[in-house]
Amino acid sequence: SGVRTADAAGADLVHAIVRQRDGQIACLLETRVAALDADGRPAAPAWNAATWPAEPWPALPPARPLADPRAAPAPAPGPQAQATCLAVVDAWDACADGWLQPRALLNLCSTGARQFLAQVGLGGGRMARDQLTVAAVDYAITLAQRPRLGQTLTLLSAPLSVSGKAIRFAHHVVDSDAGTVHATVEIVGVMLDLRTHRAGEVPADVRQRLETLLAAG
Repeated sequence: SGVRTADAAGADLVHAIVRQRDGQIACLLETRVAALDADGRPAAPAWNAATWPAEPWPALPPARPLADPRAAPAPAPGPQAQATCLAVVDAWDACADGWLQPRALLNLCSTGARQFLAQVGLGGGRMARDQLTVAAVDYAITLAQRPRLGQTLTLLSAPLSVSGKAIRFAHHVVDSDAGTVHATVEIVGVMLDLRTHRAGEVPADVRQRLETLLAAG
């Protein structure tokens, strides 16, 4: 693991899984980390960025571009956003201090993604019949404030774009009582043909539904 960049807002870390037999990189994971204050909001990290310079790795490839370049963060949930999951932050989802764990946030989004895809015509039955699936190849998480133990959350999901082979959509994690948006998770999903193990086409009827939703927004 190493540091690609570090600044006053956070740091970009790189983790490589390397095959011992030949030294080749089998998998590369890049993450952006930041600090949170006692209220669960983003805060300045404890480190001094000026004294923690980036350590470029000559052996690593340059940072890859996002799967679907984003000029701006996902907008706030609009009229086309549909409820795809309702949940309560319970003891299984929270850390010892009572904040929602990242694992639980991703589990929530995974459930919401299945519901969202079913709403636009890609339910589990169709995927099994047509031997299709959607693989998430890129995530972008914006965290405004971590939810607390006992909060009731609504996941609102909306499409952001659709192309021949990919669907880009966003999940908004909303406090069901106050209506505040705690987090937004953008996902780029690529259609996969399970017969050929290659990228497939977004079905025409699914693409039409998504384009209708986008036009309504």
